[in-house]
Amino acid sequence: MTEPKPKSSEVISKSYRVRELPPPPKVAPAASIRQEVIQPKTIELDSLVIDTEKVGSLFRNRIRMSPRWEQWLANPVRRERVGYGLSILVHLIVLTALAFWITRLPRRDPSDEAGEMASPSIASSDQSAPPDLIAEPLVEQLGEQLVIPIAVNVTVPVNKVASLTPPPKPPNVPMPQPKPQVKNEPPPATAKQPPSSATTLPGEPADAKGPSADLVASIDKFMEGRFKRRTPKNRTEAARYGGGSQQSEEAVERGLRWLVAHQKADGSWSCNHQTDACMHYCLNPGSEASSTAATGLALLPFLGAGYTHQQGEYQDVVQRGLDFLIGKGLVISYGTDFRDSSMYGQALATVALCEAYGMTQDEKLKVAAQGGLDYIAYVQDHNGGGWRYNPGEPGDTTVTGWMIVAMKSGQMARLDVHSPALQGAEKFLDSVQSPDGSQYGYDSRKPRNTTSAVGLLCRMYGGWKRDKAGLIQGVANLSKLGPSNEDMYFNYYTTQVLFHWSGPEWNAWNLKMRDYLISTQAREGHPAGSWFFRSQQSDAGGRLYNTAVATMILEVYYRFMPLYGEKAVAGK
Repeated sequence: MTEPKPKSSEVISKSYRVRELPPPPKVAPAASIRQEVIQPKTIELDSLVIDTEKVGSLFRNRIRMSPRWEQWLANPVRRERVGYGLSILVHLIVLTALAFWITRLPRRDPSDEAGEMASPSIASSDQSAPPDLIAEPLVEQLGEQLVIPIAVNVTVPVNKVASLTPPPKPPNVPMPQPKPQVKNEPPPATAKQPPSSATTLPGEPADAKGPSADLVASIDKFMEGRFKRRTPKNRTEAARYGGGSQQSEEAVERGLRWLVAHQKADGSWSCNHQTDACMHYCLNPGSEASSTAATGLALLPFLGAGYTHQQGEYQDVVQRGLDFLIGKGLVISYGTDFRDSSMYGQALATVALCEAYGMTQDEKLKVAAQGGLDYIAYVQDHNGGGWRYNPGEPGDTTVTGWMIVAMKSGQMARLDVHSPALQGAEKFLDSVQSPDGSQYGYDSRKPRNTTSAVGLLCRMYGGWKRDKAGLIQGVANLSKLGPSNEDMYFNYYTTQVLFHWSGPEWNAWNLKMRDYLISTQAREGHPAGSWFFRSQQSDAGGRLYNTAVATMILEVYYRFMPLYGEKAVAGK
């Protein structure tokens, strides 16, 4: 019995069934009709591979075409071109859809990066103000009777240092209006910085005349020496000239030594100072939980006395404190978040970093300080112009005052400060002031003593002249109150206002305030060098807060120069 012949598969028939057919006879074609078989070409375009034969079969099976087009596509070269065209068309459609999808994505919210925002540790109400932590700005004597708030153009790239060197114009020639151009002075680095432009001063009309070239030159001259009092020699002279004494300087050093003894191992400080080295030897701990607020506050007395991470006997103390702040910052798209659950932490950390950078020009501090300023501008309430506990929340005077201090510190360190943020702060102050501007409320026009001192100091920074009626009356009100025996927050801001005002009001205040702090400083045991006063703010800040604030009050003579100059003191 013979075996059956092998069967082969044929293509799908019109009935879509497989037929088994015997193999075709092998007959060689005649030489005259022998043709070269053209194999279909495979076209590779990037990662997409198109078989032109399959594409042609797909279209022929799915689309009815006229015989004319069938004949046209029979040419292999034309089929190849059709494959290229289809490939390019598909890529264009995909890329267009992807671009449209990306542009439709919602804007990223900073809370998605920074995490859920913690609620403030102390709730606010109209009857009870939140804990008020204190630091101070870097203030410079800008002229004899005229104070010009320096506004930095927001178009300057982030982390570029802005300077105030005037353009090469003849003396006493007004600069072009409405926005005078100010050429930047090269920073210590070799890179050349882009020019910046000044904006209209807060509270002035858009067509107000800008400062003349010689006035800008005098401003820049003063700014070059903005930290010149923070040296051992100049510090002693400034204290003696401004109303300090040998006893007050000794009290400052004792306060600094207490702060050194209560620095934690990681370089930070805590309002609850009963940790590590203290071992509960000092009483009166605070409840404020923000480590950046406590660390920034504790660093400011060292910087105010001229001690940095590059000079003085407390270099290691300051260095570890600055390293802690930088490491604690959360860098996001809108700047660097130093809050650590408190907006006070954002302001205090930024002030400390700006002062340290301004005094040393250490590039390692520049990025962190600029990031803190950028985040302050981002979280401002853009409707009311103030700041409070959470980003965008309607403001109050205490937190807003701190943010103004931070921005002025950034200006004095020649960092970029957003002009709209400064103008918004002026708008907020307008909303909480009394009709004549001599008194200020917390989040309304209802005046309070402490918030009045904060508001008046911010007005001084904003460019109010000494003959402003609201400022004259406000200074008179504060002078009548005299120093408080408990409220160091009120004492600190009022000390600054009257120091800049000078004259008999300052002399009377200084004698009482200086001698009271010298007499109330602890002198024995582990608490030696510290202060504590019972007040609403002390419950949150504790002994650390009181010590830092009292030390800075006694440093007022050389932290900055009087805003209104010597002629203002003489009443001219």
